Amino acid sequence: MAWRKLLDMTEEYDFEPEGVFPALPTPMNERDEINYDATREHLEYLAENSIPGVVPAGCTGHAATLFHDEHIDYVTQVAEMADDRGLDVIAGSGTNSTYETIDLAQRIEENADIDAHLMISPYQNKPAQRGNIQHYELVAEEVEEPIIAYNVPSRTGRNLVPETQEQISEIPGVIGMKEASNMPDQIKELGERFMDRDDFYLLSGDDPRNDLVYNVGGSGAISVTGNIAPEKSMDVWETALLEEDTDRREK
Repeated sequence: MAWRKLLDMTEEYDFEPEGVFPALPTPMNERDEINYDATREHLEYLAENSIPGVVPAGCTGHAATLFHDEHIDYVTQVAEMADDRGLDVIAGSGTNSTYETIDLAQRIEENADIDAHLMISPYQNKPAQRGNIQHYELVAEEVEEPIIAYNVPSRTGRNLVPETQEQISEIPGVIGMKEASNMPDQIKELGERFMDRDDFYLLSGDDPRNDLVYNVGGSGAISVTGNIAPEKSMDVWETALLEEDTDRREK
């Protein structure tokens, strides 16, 4: 990548969110219970199609509608199934409450072998830019696994502007940003701001903007489309890598 070398590692974490990570749906059975048989089948399908990892209990999985015990059990079961199939796990761990997020993330870490947390910025209460920074500062101090922050103003009602994202990227323990603003100019500015960083990952969180994020140096995507077209999604990402390598050699 332009600003993220594929073999680089941070000092503290060896997890590298590179490639396409499907944001998993949470399948339910007729009794309104999580359908773990369907989950297992889906993970098998993704593993067979070159996917590097998955994201359970995020927005696509409607995590806000799950009881916390249900949420934690789902992440735990997915992590066990994923480990058997060589898949990394980025656990959806965010809520709109700082202390609830800390509690949920700690309970997930106690029960599940995960590689990172995906933490949405607080929704509904819509903190100001500084409030969002403080939210991630407080959470990062209390969890062990690395954090990928998540900017999705269509769901939170608050866009994390590039300056705020850059400040969040400097918080120890925050290794990436899932960017789903659907704002091309902002995405381009983020690419410029992170161009010289070798300790931070920019991920697309909006499939129609995946190409743009890849083109500005992003390391991959947390993708809905990856659930139904995993091989093609990875092909698009790999093509972007090849094009970027070619561009670098020509410059």
